Amino acid sequence: MLRTLFISFVVCLAAPLFSQIDAYRVEAALRHSADWQLAHPNENQAYPVGIREWHMASLYDGLLRLSLITGDARYLSEVVRQAELTNWSPGDEVYNADDAAVGHAWLDIYSLDRNHKERLAPWKKRYDYILAHPATVGLEHASRKLVGGRVETHHDRWSWADSLYMAPPTLARLYEITGDEKYIDFIESEWRLTHSLLYDKSSQLYFRDSRFIEKRLPNGKKTFWSRGNGWVYGGLALTLEKLPKEHSLRDFLEGIFKEMSVSLKARQQADGLWYPNLDDPTDIPMKETSGTGFYVYGMAWGVNNGLLSKEEYWPSIEKGWSGLMSCIQDTGMLGYVQPVGAAPVDNIKPELTHVYATGAFLLAGTEILKTLGVDEVTETAALLDRAEEMAFGDGVPEALAVYQPYRKDDLAWENDKMAFRVYGPALKDAPEGSGIDCWMKSVPSPIIRKWYADDFAGKKSYHKDHGEGYDGYKVGSARGCGGTGLWEDGRLKTSNVWKTAAIMWTRRDELQIGLDYYYGEGDSREVLREKKVISLKLGDEFCEVSSRFSDGKWGPALVDLEVAVGLTAQGKDPQVEFSKKEGWMAVWDRFPNGDEIGTGISVDPDALQGFERIGEGKGSESIAVLKTDAEGQIHYRMGFTWIRGELSKNIDDWSKRLSK
Repeated sequence: MLRTLFISFVVCLAAPLFSQIDAYRVEAALRHSADWQLAHPNENQAYPVGIREWHMASLYDGLLRLSLITGDARYLSEVVRQAELTNWSPGDEVYNADDAAVGHAWLDIYSLDRNHKERLAPWKKRYDYILAHPATVGLEHASRKLVGGRVETHHDRWSWADSLYMAPPTLARLYEITGDEKYIDFIESEWRLTHSLLYDKSSQLYFRDSRFIEKRLPNGKKTFWSRGNGWVYGGLALTLEKLPKEHSLRDFLEGIFKEMSVSLKARQQADGLWYPNLDDPTDIPMKETSGTGFYVYGMAWGVNNGLLSKEEYWPSIEKGWSGLMSCIQDTGMLGYVQPVGAAPVDNIKPELTHVYATGAFLLAGTEILKTLGVDEVTETAALLDRAEEMAFGDGVPEALAVYQPYRKDDLAWENDKMAFRVYGPALKDAPEGSGIDCWMKSVPSPIIRKWYADDFAGKKSYHKDHGEGYDGYKVGSARGCGGTGLWEDGRLKTSNVWKTAAIMWTRRDELQIGLDYYYGEGDSREVLREKKVISLKLGDEFCEVSSRFSDGKWGPALVDLEVAVGLTAQGKDPQVEFSKKEGWMAVWDRFPNGDEIGTGISVDPDALQGFERIGEGKGSESIAVLKTDAEGQIHYRMGFTWIRGELSKNIDDWSKRLSK
């Protein structure tokens, strides 16, 4: 902090006389906003988002730069932590640009220390595959094309303006790291195609997608979505900073950047912000901060990199920053953020925020600090070392979830009392299904990442107890501990492994994951979709689970659908107890090695239809049948207790715990 205060003092003396911004206040605002966001993940947003989702990309970009400009490793540590929880992997949808967006920051971190090849490998693998098997579907909205048994859609190409922030900067970093020009050649071919479709030469702005090209307001004005163009403008800066000067793509993108800068400067409002529809601010006369954040960032970046005149653009940067500051609440939260969407919408409120807007604000402020003369830290290796040490507490109990692609797409989660896992796409042709596995742990400290690492290294198998617990539970294609299925005509119908999964951004005292399961092949409207959300708090003995059933991926909710929630016996003589009146079911049985385990679920008695048994002895299933509500959902709690742990020790204790 002393370093920062000294630099701020010097910068204030050296800053242009016409500047009303000083580095000290800019840094203080950035820290205040970032600290609030880190303490309130997903708060005041329409819904929670996953740590690999596109929403998080600009936040990671901003947090990384905030650490580099201040030397404070706390912000970088959050980015490192989330990357580690997903093993530095892109999202599940291979061709969708959104699922590449977090690669900007994660590959920037790899560049700080290139000894961790495992951090680069998933991204190189993803784009080497795409470049070897490029999508050929058209870019027009709703385009579809059958290629080799797979249906390509317009989302497999850069068919919407936002995508130009999501994918190109990741590819540019792959070029910088590998030196292989195939990555920037791909950016050039794809961006030029998107540009030819969506760029309006007269306005020097991008339509959000092809639906808006011919669309007009009643007054004849066009629709140019502010945040959509913000994504493009920010994407230009993040891509250009990694391109070689001699490549033809640089001239092309620099030309777009300069044209957009002129157009955007002319459309800034008197309060310093840009409104939702850039072509007609009266369409929705409301200030909006997510688009504004990207414009201030881009202009400051352009000045710092010699593409824009400081004398000409500094007044707009200063006005934009002042406008953003007017939307920062006392808590540090950035308000006036348009929720997730695809067009200007009159749904902006002072109390609404979102991680992508905070990210844009951090990008803008850190770039302004550079304009004011603040230099990034030079000891980046030491900064990264501190961030990595801070990312995971040394044995401190916490609730966390981990995606493990190297163990066939496992997704595992734990708190101080228990751990679980479910199986992913790599096992879709194996016996495993959508059941839930139990990992018995006898220590409060986190064990998932450690057990996987030891198993991969051949040091220890997590199927044997080495003093911290072990995985002795057998699931296979059964329901395990609280897995779901459909109950049709007295029979259990189950889905395969999860198709897509997300670890939600949460505090360390709570975790939340989302899982998509499909009953039938593919994800079309002809099959049934189950969207499961599982939450677990530190210190709790049960996971909170909700599952929503719908007709296909985007179809209507299925009401009054009978759903089975199961518990799978591990021994030959399981004890099973249940209460329809109180809404719970318990199974107590014994592993072959003599260990005893109790599994259980509790539900709202009003949703409970009854109980069923499938089979006898080891591997038998105890089933609670529930009916979906008016939203197509079921809700229940599930958990387990291990006799060597600190929870219930027998069926009577366990049943009493469930009845409460």
